[in-house]
Amino acid sequence: MDTWRIGSVLSKWRLERRLNRDASRIAEAVFPELWENVRKKLADKGVADLVAYARLRAAQIVQPHVERIVLADPSLAGADANRLILKSAAIATESALGAVQKFRRSAA
Repeated sequence: MDTWRIGSVLSKWRLERRLNRDASRIAEAVFPELWENVRKKLADKGVADLVAYARLRAAQIVQPHVERIVLADPSLAGADANRLILKSAAIATESALGAVQKFRRSAA
């Protein structure tokens, strides 16, 4: 019984590690497109609206990347694919908002 628990823990750890790695790669791949979209909205939106827009747009851009991963690995559960979308979008959004701060500092 202890072997089963260790195997389960190890399996969950590997999955979490894979999701984190894939999320970072996806976020890096979508950042240029997300930054371009967010940069176009800088003048039109307030801070809260810009953050909401960046989160929404990041999820939209990330979706096709995750779909390709799911098609390549059908054993990936739907819940894990959703977690991958959320993690990737969060990382990409954080990067884009960091770029917004740098852009505003350099413009000031």
